[in-house]
Amino acid sequence: DEYERANKVREWFYQSDADHQDKLLACGAIRVAHLRMKVLEETKFTCSAGIQHNKMLARLASTMNKSAQQTVVPFSSVKNMLPTFPVKKIRI
Repeated sequence: DEYERANKVREWFYQSDADHQDKLLACGAIRVAHLRMKVLEETKFTCSAGIQHNKMLARLASTMNKSAQQTVVPFSSVKNMLPTFPVKKIRI
């Protein structure tokens, strides 16, 4: 469940030697998980989310694990992620 995932992200955050940028993404992932839970509780609708440092990559990431999940893409993974998408899916 989402609470368990958020707790795993918190655990990683405190035990990891990840760089500052990736830790910022982890903070965003925790916040987004809570927002998605609230949307589900209040509306009974699920939603997907992508977490990245820019809007274009976040949009792409949100399509990777549908439905009702979220995807975090650290900068170190962008090079591997982009070739998996057709060019027409990449919108600015």
